[in-house]
Amino acid sequence: MNSRFRDGFTLVEVLIVVLILGLLAAVVIISVNNASTEARQNSFVSCLRTFVSAAEYYRFKTGEYLESADPGQIPAGWDEYIEAKKWIKKTPIGGYWQTADQTASGFTSCIGVSFDGSDMTRDAGFMEEIDAKIDDGNLSTGIFRQNGNAFYYILAL
Repeated sequence: MNSRFRDGFTLVEVLIVVLILGLLAAVVIISVNNASTEARQNSFVSCLRTFVSAAEYYRFKTGEYLESADPGQIPAGWDEYIEAKKWIKKTPIGGYWQTADQTASGFTSCIGVSFDGSDMTRDAGFMEEIDAKIDDGNLSTGIFRQNGNAFYYILAL
């Protein structure tokens, strides 16, 4: 047998190694993407809880519920209770923070996220995962609910 043909790898062997590395890279990318999605959800839940606490403190101090405000707009008088820059920028999952009252939402007072369709929009399945972290996992019951293209934490019914 001629030894000059045994010194390196065959093309098939190289292609098999490249294929295996590609599959491993795909698994890692999927894992990293899932981890970053969960991190964004957890960050959203943390911010929501902070804003809910601030809204409850606002109600305690003023005796009033937050007024309804457009997405990304701070309700009148609430800027003293929160970091305004965190309210007016996009949420960790996309969309903008919003408050709503009975006329807009069917609830006396609520805080949530509104998606206008201009950028990243989240479907009910994604938001049910968030609901499971803070409530019952059902967007039609409990304190975290869907209302059109918005998802609200209900402060008062």
